[in-house]
Amino acid sequence: MLKIYAPLGAPLISSSAGRCFLLLEELGVNYEPVFIDFKKGENKTEEYLKLNPNGKIPTLIDTEENFVLWESMAINNYLCEKYKPELLGENLKERAIINQWNYWIISEYQVPIVQVINTNEIFT
Repeated sequence: MLKIYAPLGAPLISSSAGRCFLLLEELGVNYEPVFIDFKKGENKTEEYLKLNPNGKIPTLIDTEENFVLWESMAINNYLCEKYKPELLGENLKERAIINQWNYWIISEYQVPIVQVINTNEIFT
């Protein structure tokens, strides 16, 4: 079973955890979302900091493997490798291009799209 931590009360897509939830849905993998309340400091509890010492989200727990991982792109790479490795590319050049676009999305696309989502009543 997979557990993935996300912020309580915010649209999932507006956080870095959103890309993990989108991938989990795409993969058709069963998972359990665990919502933590940043306003109450649940991300800074001793229990959560043992999972993710940065106190941020997302954090993934793969209970089958007894494995904890944080950082959205590391989580997504792990999920692809485990469930659908062809999404990572078939060879060195394909993997490089996929990584190129992944990093571009993080640095250039995430902030504007989150701004659009946060100002659009559909997502609130």
